[in-house]
Amino acid sequence: MEWKYNFIPFVLLILLSIIISISTSLNENQSIDEIVSKYILKYQSKNGNLDNNQNYNNNNYINSNNNNNNNNNNNNINIWVHFKEKLTKNKIDSNHFGISEKSKIRRLSRGNNNLINNNNNNNNNNNNNNNNNNNNNNNNNNNNNNNNNNNNNNNNNNNNNNNNNNNNNNNNNNNNNNNNKNYNFIDENDYPINQKYIDEILRIGNTENNSTIMKERKRSKWLNSVSFSLIINQEMLSPQQSCPDKLKEVLQLISSNENVNKISIVNQLNIPNTKNGLETKQQQQQQKKQQKIIEINNNNKLNGIESELNDDDDESNESNIFDGIDYGKSFSQLDQIGVLEAHRLGYKGNGTTIMVIDTGFLKSHESLIGLKIHGERDFIEHTGNTESGGLKQISHGTFVLSQIGGNKPGKIIGVAPNADFILAKTEIVSEEIPIEEDYLIESLEWGESMGADVISISLSYTQNYQYWQRDGTSPLSKAIDIATDKGVVVVVASGNDGEIGVGPPGDSKLAITVGAVDSYGDIATFSSYGPTSDGRLKPEVSAKGVLCFGADDGEIDSYRYTSGTSHATPLIAGSVALIIQAHPNWTPKQIKEVLLKTASQSQSPDNFKGFGIINVVSAIKDQPSIIKTASIQDIEDDCISNDGIIINNQCVCSHNSSDSCSAKLRCSFVCSFNKGKCSEYDCFRCLDPKEKEQSNGREKCQPISDIDQENPNYSNISKIKFPLLLIITLLLLKVIIQ
Repeated sequence: MEWKYNFIPFVLLILLSIIISISTSLNENQSIDEIVSKYILKYQSKNGNLDNNQNYNNNNYINSNNNNNNNNNNNNINIWVHFKEKLTKNKIDSNHFGISEKSKIRRLSRGNNNLINNNNNNNNNNNNNNNNNNNNNNNNNNNNNNNNNNNNNNNNNNNNNNNNNNNNNNNNNNNNNNNNKNYNFIDENDYPINQKYIDEILRIGNTENNSTIMKERKRSKWLNSVSFSLIINQEMLSPQQSCPDKLKEVLQLISSNENVNKISIVNQLNIPNTKNGLETKQQQQQQKKQQKIIEINNNNKLNGIESELNDDDDESNESNIFDGIDYGKSFSQLDQIGVLEAHRLGYKGNGTTIMVIDTGFLKSHESLIGLKIHGERDFIEHTGNTESGGLKQISHGTFVLSQIGGNKPGKIIGVAPNADFILAKTEIVSEEIPIEEDYLIESLEWGESMGADVISISLSYTQNYQYWQRDGTSPLSKAIDIATDKGVVVVVASGNDGEIGVGPPGDSKLAITVGAVDSYGDIATFSSYGPTSDGRLKPEVSAKGVLCFGADDGEIDSYRYTSGTSHATPLIAGSVALIIQAHPNWTPKQIKEVLLKTASQSQSPDNFKGFGIINVVSAIKDQPSIIKTASIQDIEDDCISNDGIIINNQCVCSHNSSDSCSAKLRCSFVCSFNKGKCSEYDCFRCLDPKEKEQSNGREKCQPISDIDQENPNYSNISKIKFPLLLIITLLLLKVIIQ
């Protein structure tokens, strides 16, 4: 009769799975619960070990007897409120959008706008023009079809309706071609957020008894979202109510508002180079390897991954001279990606605008004195000076900026020294306060409106997202995609987390994400690798990120070596500017394509270096795909919908193809390493391990070979560990029962 008991272990497993699924289904508002959990964890780290069962009114949690403002500031959380709709029906004068002429030109030549004014609003324009003529100076175009007016002042205001009503207009002004664009540079993302929506949220968040205080932080027109700071005033709560309970109550009221689409937490970002623990044994070993090819004074002591240079190191070296220019110790990092030859051909960034988002910049450094600054803004202190905050504050940004725009022959030459620059300071290093993504999104929107052609971002926040959440849907990643649609090429560091994977904003669907290699072209051990949790190739390209050379903030004439994907990124960003100089009408998609298909391993891309080390000269001389037929357009549409990449009118790395690249993107090691679970039905998707998956008519994924995955740390032992433990557990249960 022993057979009666053999099924018991399996019954127990089935019951366990049912319990897990029930507990998961009970979580009706995971978004709110996640925000509350992060709120609790915030104070666990500041006030000792706390758990959900603790009395949160305890003074050890938050000192309610002290009315100091700092306590209120500590007892807050920053949230995004994403709204459903915008009011885009009302006509707004183009000047009110705050978009520079350079941005308009870039949008028209390289953008991918979905126009909302050209066709959708023509009827409204015709119906309302007669009432608005006096105020808008549009009467030349609206009602005078045979008007021959050549006045320049009137012509500047005739953007709204040239194409709609002027079939017989004989206006011969030289600006007529620009006027005929008819708001082509404006899309829905540029319209302001409805103020009534914001007022309603503030009304909910600011309770009558001041138990909660809500303040607006930042607005993102692109995302139709507003970030708010929500403070829980514990003094005004009842004895029975905890701060987390009150937070959840307010969040539920906000979420139920008819104008709210969803709410989420404002995540924090860190500079990969300085805050993700780069001083590891792997990096020290790789650094020693690089010392063989980089001449550093023997008296210099390497600290972590940095090395200060003495005056003796500044002596000219003939091997650093190319085409009569002494590139100093920046020679190797430029030579590896073809920049020296591009410079010889005259491509140094002339006529392009590069935005650098970082910690601040020592503009008085000798290598940056001649920098052409088109605009700058401190988004922390709300000033127009990005050099404030002391030397520690501006260290990282100074180094990055010198890699792109430095120009001190014999010491350093940047990738694009003749470009114009927009500088954004977005982090307070001295106070160790990480940048929060709403500040960075604000800087993105500002830089795009100022006319940036390229944006370089050396920030990452993988620690705030579980791996299965890193699929390009974060607010910052979406903002980068919007900037790209407006014609801006955004270049982002993959991060320094290795197998932890690429996180936002490196997981953006349209950004160019950069990995780090050493001087030999080998992948840096710290460089974060892909794929993303939804199965896309990241990083796409690579450049030198081990012992890069750049300006130091210690003195105006000091330099140093340092490592990180932070320093591979500006090399790629500067290279993009050279391509734009050569081909000013190429779109971001076309620029990415030529970079990828001319890179060192374009025939065999992988999750570590992407398509490989770029060659900017080859990219300049190449040509992107051109859509000539409907069938080619269909191929591209299908490729993009399956997260693929178009190279020479062919789709690669797609979820719908069988090439080797696609196999490498299937869910495997990175997901399991980061405690996720691979979907049984979507072969490229990593899921929350608690998520209950339905087949919905889909077939189960077929297993793939380990070779195709190319995951170096994915040992056979790790693959069999869980099944082995399960078998042992079942056997033990059987023995116990018998």
